Amino acid sequence: MGYGDPIPIYFPDYKEDDLCQIFMRYQANRKLYYSFFNENRAALALCRITRQVDELSTALKPLFDKYCEPLNDLSVVPNEDMARRLFSHLEPHIKSSLNEIFMVPSPTFPEVEANNNTMRNGNAKKIDFNMSICAKYLLISAFLASRNPATLDASLFYSKGGSGNQKRKRKPSEKALEQKETAEQELVMKGPGTFPLERLLAIFQCITSVAEDSIEEEGERNYELGVQEGDGGLMSDVPLQLSSLCNASFIVKVGSCPLEGSMRYRTTVSEDLAEKVAKSINFPLSKYLYRI
Repeated sequence: MGYGDPIPIYFPDYKEDDLCQIFMRYQANRKLYYSFFNENRAALALCRITRQVDELSTALKPLFDKYCEPLNDLSVVPNEDMARRLFSHLEPHIKSSLNEIFMVPSPTFPEVEANNNTMRNGNAKKIDFNMSICAKYLLISAFLASRNPATLDASLFYSKGGSGNQKRKRKPSEKALEQKETAEQELVMKGPGTFPLERLLAIFQCITSVAEDSIEEEGERNYELGVQEGDGGLMSDVPLQLSSLCNASFIVKVGSCPLEGSMRYRTTVSEDLAEKVAKSINFPLSKYLYRI
């Protein structure tokens, strides 16, 4: 007796309103949870990163508990002023909570060195094509976060034009060229910079929204090849792919900043490999890469 091929069925990801309704079903005070979910920028940001109900439930529970701490009566229905005060109490704890959610094991130095040697031996040529779309965009985001100054993020990403939209400058003088050469040498000596998780996710969201057309084309090709990624596979897979990139030593954890109190990361990816990954998804990397 033969068996037919399975028929793939694709379900769209939950929308934010759907997720709110799901979580409210298990709350004693639904209006309180509704206030927490809809007025909380961190909760909405988490929904853009992952749409997995179990992951979100685990991530939101400690935030909701902290949100409710100032309340003596958990049956109260918060008005607009109370909701603002509750969020003000929660806000200082959001960064540390995000770091715990995305915590990944830090590889030892021999593991990092072994991985780098493997890449130098030629295996890196296959890496960019064996990654998911989500991992490719995360890798590019990490590369840009390590190479670009944080002060230029707004002009490079949020204008949706990259560095190519900047006005043409006058021809530099000989002294300016010497300063530029010196700055380039210092940048090479300094190496890739570190970045917090919040900046990585912000860049990821910006470049994926700009490259939306390329993502849809890639999704159509995957559908024709039978690759099941779902309608929202890109955004819903971020925590898993970030952990995988860290375990593979493409992104390494370098400790926490004493002033910010948040974990910082650095990418070990070379510009050549970043360009190969970018080309595989038709992303204009050079347009968003800061050049001195």
